Amino acid sequence: MKVKKWIAYPHLISSHSFKTVMGSFSIFLLLVLFCGAVNAQLPKATKVDWIKTGMHKGVEFYYAIGTCENTKSVFLKFVNKNNYPVKATWNELFQTKQVPELKAGFEGTKKMVLQVGETFPIDCNDPKKGSLILSALRAIPTYNADIEKFAFSDISITPLSKK
Repeated sequence: MKVKKWIAYPHLISSHSFKTVMGSFSIFLLLVLFCGAVNAQLPKATKVDWIKTGMHKGVEFYYAIGTCENTKSVFLKFVNKNNYPVKATWNELFQTKQVPELKAGFEGTKKMVLQVGETFPIDCNDPKKGSLILSALRAIPTYNADIEKFAFSDISITPLSKK
């Protein structure tokens, strides 16, 4: 009943209180709308099962095959167990259903600075996507490859700074 009274008699609320309440409500509403818009743009992370391919000079190499933006893709993960950053270079090999032996990808040698710890894509819109998520069309641009296996080759690890 009291609520109806306040609505029916807005002059009972001081102008300062009304402005404070409305200002707080406006900020709350903007935050809700902004957070909703940001969350709507973030895709759900793809669940992947990592396959360890080996370790070279303190860096573990992993890959997983999954789907990203409705395209079969290879996800890369690195774990730098050193206590300093390193520069990693490697080439990529792909085995597909269409070509059953491992063949080199078309993009040549890749390189990336790896900080201490794990480096992997969070989801398909990760800013590092270009280096860590390889779509089938990037791997084999001449046809829509059905990737079955991936391998790293010609791996090189260079320390950037030792402490």
